[in-house]
Amino acid sequence: MRIDQKWSSGFLVVGVFLGLLILCIVLFRGCSSTQTGHQSYLRERLRIKALNFFMPSQYKDFANALENGQVVPGSYEVYYKVATEFMPSDFAGHYLLGLCYQSQGRGEQAEEAYRKSLHLYPGFFWTYYNIGVLYWQMGQKDLAFSVWSTALKVPPQATAKAFLTEKLLNDCVMDLKAENYDPGQHLQKAYEDLARWVGEKQAPEDLHVMLF
Repeated sequence: MRIDQKWSSGFLVVGVFLGLLILCIVLFRGCSSTQTGHQSYLRERLRIKALNFFMPSQYKDFANALENGQVVPGSYEVYYKVATEFMPSDFAGHYLLGLCYQSQGRGEQAEEAYRKSLHLYPGFFWTYYNIGVLYWQMGQKDLAFSVWSTALKVPPQATAKAFLTEKLLNDCVMDLKAENYDPGQHLQKAYEDLARWVGEKQAPEDLHVMLF
């Protein structure tokens, strides 16, 4: 019986992820809060190696899938799951994982990830934008407009700062800039779109999430 290649590769990704993640978690959590300096060093090296192992080689496929309303490749979900495990206080990991879930139609998990992200950093415009898109897709239009109204109050400088200081976001930005992607232009247009949608109480029916 012939096994479809995409399923075969998907099982392989999941298998490798689970095996390495379990090993990493055991070792990572095995270090107590009173660990020695040497143990701290090993713990940090383990974190870096795990993240580097799953780090995507490029982010164009990620951005394109979101923009076109397609399912994000599974390798990105794996990476951001590892990132949130090792860096639970990093808002960007939860935000990016939320995008993966939303592209798969897993609305509840996407909302939970976005809420965690907002709790850690309430100054990222795109988190509000995509929560609003999620509500819009679910038919909860009043909630969408409410979230978008909040998004319009977020200073653009707070979002720009996150692009510079958050490695997970900065990796995406640096890679996509090589594809002539301008996050500043996209941010300005998104503010303009939300202002119009909120003012008119109407938005396009076929909205998709956006990376940024």
